[in-house]
Amino acid sequence: MSVVFPFFILSIFSYSISCLYKIALARSYLISSISIVLLLIFFGKFGLLYLTNEILKYLAVILLIYLIFKKKINTEYLKSFFLFLTIYLLLTFLCKDLFFYKYDEFSEYGITSKLIFTENDLPSNIDYLQKGSHHKINFISYFHYFFLKHSSQIFQENIAYVAHSFLIIILIFTSISFVNLNYVKKILVGILFYFLIYTLGPGLDRLYVDSILGLFVAITLLLFFKKEIT
Repeated sequence: MSVVFPFFILSIFSYSISCLYKIALARSYLISSISIVLLLIFFGKFGLLYLTNEILKYLAVILLIYLIFKKKINTEYLKSFFLFLTIYLLLTFLCKDLFFYKYDEFSEYGITSKLIFTENDLPSNIDYLQKGSHHKINFISYFHYFFLKHSSQIFQENIAYVAHSFLIIILIFTSISFVNLNYVKKILVGILFYFLIYTLGPGLDRLYVDSILGLFVAITLLLFFKKEIT
């Protein structure tokens, strides 16, 4: 398996949603990401975490065959797809040497992702883990799990960083999709947002959720208070 494999699975679902509902690819990436995490959490409660993750892989393959057979090709969406692919490949390069060494990555964010990967189960279902906040649903850890399990047979810390950073990119581009700017300006604003987060927030080399939470709040406010969602 390869680190780009989970990206392609996520992209197939996202492209399908974009074609079906005629929405920006960035928004469909966010919808797909949230849906995958919710499915993993729900079926994980019944001990089906690994099976659900595997089914998502085969569903993506079936969906891809259907899209090719039906010739559901949209050049506008493909242009956005290649932009996301370029960013994702850049992230894999930037994160290739990262490993857990910061504070809570050993006690909460990183170690929870490693535990879920190893046990293929929700922390709340693991009998020996009876301390800390194991009962709390750690949303981002299941997104890490999706990328980790589809990338490698062994736990690789750098892949968790790739998944974490890519979700931030998705959230940034979703926020920008609400603004009426041309394609080039949206890319420039996205780069500006990212470097502001990198400079003023936890940064690329940490698994803290501050930036993710802030961007989720921003998108939620846009959805509730924007008069017309296009």
